[in-house]
Order: sequence, then C-alpha cells, then structure tokens
Amino acid sequence: MNIPQRRIRSTNQPQTLHHDAIREGRAAVMPGNWERHDPFLSMMNDRFKPGAFGPHPHRGFETITYVINGDLAHEDSKGGSGILHAGDVQWMTAGEGV
Repeated sequence: MNIPQRRIRSTNQPQTLHHDAIREGRAAVMPGNWERHDPFLSMMNDRFKPGAFGPHPHRGFETITYVINGDLAHEDSKGGSGILHAGDVQWMTAGEGV
C-alpha cells in the first residue's frame, strides 16, 4: 500500500482568541485558511471555569475534546452527562443543536 506523504510547511504558535472571567482560549490552528490546515477546522487550547457554558448550538459540528489535566463535566441537551478526566477523549457528533 502506497500511503501519500505530506510535508509540514510551518508550525503555529498559539494565539489568544478569548480571555475573560470564565474562559481563556488559545488557537493552535486558527479558523479559516482551510486548505492549509486540512483536515482541521480549528484546534484550540481552552481553559474554562465551572459554569462556563449555557445553552449553545452545535448543529452539524464534530467536536473532539482531549483533557490534558483536571476534570471536565459535560451534560448534553438530552440529559446525558459524564465526567472526562486527564487523558480522556470525547468525540461528539452534534444533531439538531439547541
């Protein structure tokens, strides 16, 4: 099998996108410039305080959460919930949104 090879053209230094009372968000892969970052749309390093999220739409999104350290409690709009721990990964396929 011949696997296509791709070269790394450049690396990015994370840039702060959000910094407020509940969230610090840094982008390792900035949204946009899609052909350069294929297959990623965005890659974030986010830090949230408890209670950071209210209702928010995800319709049509695929999100992958990887917890580097600490714990992350997650609850969906159907009442499903769980806690992610350091080293855990959550792959979410969103349906209708809020």
